[in-house]
Amino acid sequence: MHIKKPQVQEERQLSWDQREVERQLYLYEKQQNQIIGSAQKRLLVPCQTPACPWPTSWTLPWEKSKSTMLETLATCKTLDEKLKEKDSTLWKAEQNVLSRDRVINDLHMRLPAAADRERLLADLAKHKEDQAESQPTLKVAHQTINNLQGRLNQKEEVLKKYQNLLARARQEQEDITRRHEEEVRTLHQKLDLHTDTSLDRFKQTELMKKPTITVPTSKHLVRLAEMEQTVEEQDSSLSSLTDRLKERQRNFTAMQAKEHTSEKAKLEEHHAAQAKALSGEAEEQQAKLG
Repeated sequence: MHIKKPQVQEERQLSWDQREVERQLYLYEKQQNQIIGSAQKRLLVPCQTPACPWPTSWTLPWEKSKSTMLETLATCKTLDEKLKEKDSTLWKAEQNVLSRDRVINDLHMRLPAAADRERLLADLAKHKEDQAESQPTLKVAHQTINNLQGRLNQKEEVLKKYQNLLARARQEQEDITRRHEEEVRTLHQKLDLHTDTSLDRFKQTELMKKPTITVPTSKHLVRLAEMEQTVEEQDSSLSSLTDRLKERQRNFTAMQAKEHTSEKAKLEEHHAAQAKALSGEAEEQQAKLG
């Protein structure tokens, strides 16, 4: 708006100067035509000989006309000079207007770029200011995230340690179960061997007592029945003992497996809760940073 106002005034001044020059040029041409016409009229006065003297009545008007012509020529010369000055002034004014138009157009073209540059500089300054203000908060947030990551890594190490302990306990339990089965099997073998040895020894003793073949009596039959019953009772007792050992082994194995499963579930639940809490804290810090 401030640039447009002087431009309008200059255009008005230039238009007025142009009209003034045209008016003076018109007056000059009109006056020049009048002078030329008057001179032609005077030159058309008849004179028969070159030596014809001017009438006395023409001398004074001729002098006045001559003086008027000289004045008019001087005026024309002055008007020509003024016209040249006006033309020069007009040309300079036009050049100034063109130059200012170029400057105005250049300014118009530069204004958006300048505005964008100023806006970018303002945004950059604001960003630097915001970054400077948020730097301590960002540092604290990064420190908190690093601490949370450290705690999470520590929890992972503890979980791996517990998993290794559980695997070791499971291996030890399997070794104990295998040794127990070996001991039970060895005990069965010893018991069978002892039973066979006792029976063979008993038979040999009976044969030594009775080297000759005799018909067994009722007493011998009763004794044999008692021995068979004893063997059956021992077998039954041994079978019952074996069943109890197997049941105890199954109960012990089931109890160990149950304890192992319960301990593993507790550890997994504890680890999941801690991981969830750490993830929640990390997300909260990231939300604060965002």
